[in-house]
This record gives sequence, structure tokens and C-alpha cells, in this order.
Amino acid sequence: MKFFFVRMLVLLIVASFAGAAQEFPATYEELVGEIAEEAVKPHGWSAKFDMSASLGPTPMNARGVMAGRGKMLVTKMDMKVGPQQVRRVMVVDEDGVSWMEAGVLGQVQVRKMDLRSLGAKSEDAAYAAMLFEQASGAPLGLGQPPLDMLEGFERNYTLTVTGAETMDDAKVYVLEGRVKEGSLSTPESPADVSTTPFAAVRLWVDAKTGFGRRVAAADTTGKAVLSFTFSDVDMNASLGPDTFDYTPPQGAVVQDVTESVRKEMERRQPQQPAKAQQQ
Repeated sequence: MKFFFVRMLVLLIVASFAGAAQEFPATYEELVGEIAEEAVKPHGWSAKFDMSASLGPTPMNARGVMAGRGKMLVTKMDMKVGPQQVRRVMVVDEDGVSWMEAGVLGQVQVRKMDLRSLGAKSEDAAYAAMLFEQASGAPLGLGQPPLDMLEGFERNYTLTVTGAETMDDAKVYVLEGRVKEGSLSTPESPADVSTTPFAAVRLWVDAKTGFGRRVAAADTTGKAVLSFTFSDVDMNASLGPDTFDYTPPQGAVVQDVTESVRKEMERRQPQQPAKAQQQ
């Protein structure tokens, strides 16, 4: 009888470990398959966010609110870069036009970019680069439709699903990634993964919708260089018809950067071998 109870205890322990092992997908591909059906639905969402970055000598901290539906997005944030306070607004409207407004010392500057005219294949890359480089939205593609976001991560990082956690009462999957060799290369500047600031990333995605809830990045030494976290996420937000409308404020200096971005993207296209070009 004693042996029977010991055996049952062992089986229960083994079963509990086996159950825990099934709490998250075994591979990135399984994760995408699991969330794909829900991820493609046109959720209207809103959230608060906090961001901190130390990519150079001057640290940056930001806090704000964001809302989106499909590829449309609006962000309002207060950012502190060293001692300087900056108010930023970013909108991607229903026509695929990006507006980036920055106010510093009473002056307002607006950068306009027509994402659709840049081409379907380049739109996501331009969108993600805009979010990060302009520091006017979530870095590394958070805020994009889930499958676009995950595709961007998978294109640049070798991803592994490492666990499941809970954030704001929602189950999330945790992915960890190392930058792929050559993923950030340009014709003039081959990528050197030994110097990239985002050598390693950790991503938290909603287990039901695939929505990116948090991202953290570290450099090659393991130093934390970026942290971005959404909170108070509402995946069924009621967004009015004018949520993604934008009109530059009176007196603002508006600069259309579409063509300069197009030239930069063409410059960054991988060079084709001479034989392939001749064909």
C-alpha cells in the first residue's frame, strides 16, 4: 500500500511538470499558428505605455497613450531626453500617411511621410523604422498588427519561445531572440552584430491576440538599453471616426520626407550580383 501511494505521488509530480510544459507553444511557428486566427481580426485597441532607452550618452524616458486599428495608429507622448522635455504626436491615418509632430521650446515641427506611395513591400519596414528612429511610438514595431510585428522580429532575430506569464490578468507568451548575422546590413555598411545596440531582445505577446505587450533589449555585453511596456490594454476600445485624423497646427513647419525616405530605402536594398542584374 505504501508503495502504491509513493508511485501515485511520483505520477502526479510528473504529470504536473508535463502540464506546465504545455503552457506555451514549443516553437515560434507553433505560436504564430496558435494566434493567427485572432491576430488578423481588426481590433480597435488603446493602451498607456512607458519607455526608457539608453542608446547613447543621453538617456531617454517617455510616457504616453496609444491607440490603433489595423495599420492606423495614434500616439501622444511626453518625452524627456536629458534635461529637455519634448511633446510628440504621431498619427498614421486611413490613407497611409504618417504625421510626426514634435514641439520643443514653443516651436512645432511636422514630418509627413506617405507610406503607401513607398510600396507595399517597403511599407512595413518604413513604418517600423519610423516608429523607432523618430522615437514617436513604440520601438521595434510594437503597435503594429501582431503578425506584421512578429514577422519583423523573425526577419531580424532568431526567436525562441521560452515561457508563459501573466500581465494585467492576461496570459502572455515570452520570446527571446538573438540578432541574425547580416540582418541589418546595407550595401555601404555590412552589419556587425558585435556592435549592434539591440543584440538580444525579449518580447511578451498576448497569448490570445498576439498583441505585443512589452519588449526589452540588451546590447552585446548584456547591458539593458531599451524597455517598453504597455499597460491598461483595451483590445476592444471604442475609437471614434476622427481618432486617426490629423491636421498640422497653425504655424507649424511641415516637411514632406517621403522622397528622401524612398531614396534611403533604395540605397539600403541589398545589391544584386552582376550576373543577376544582366538577366
